[in-house]
Amino acid sequence: MTLLEYFKGDDFAATVWQSKYGQKGEITPIDMHKRMAKEFARTRFKKDTSRTLEEWTEYFFDIFNKIYPKSKTDEFYH
Repeated sequence: MTLLEYFKGDDFAATVWQSKYGQKGEITPIDMHKRMAKEFARTRFKKDTSRTLEEWTEYFFDIFNKIYPKSKTDEFYH
C-alpha cells in the first residue's frame, strides 16, 4: 500500500503525515505504528517479562494501529 492509497488519494493529508510524523523508510502510518510498538515493547520488556518481546510488540501495535495523528481529517480515514 502506498501513502496516497492509505489516505484514499488525499495528497494534502499524505504530505502532512509524511512531513510531521513519518521517518525515513516509513511508507504509511502503519510503519510508524510498528516503529512505536517496537520501542514501547523494548522498554516494557525490560521491566515486565510476563510476555515475550514479540508479544509486547504485537500488544502495542494493536493499540497504536488505532491511533491517528490528531487532525480535522481523523474521522475521514478512520
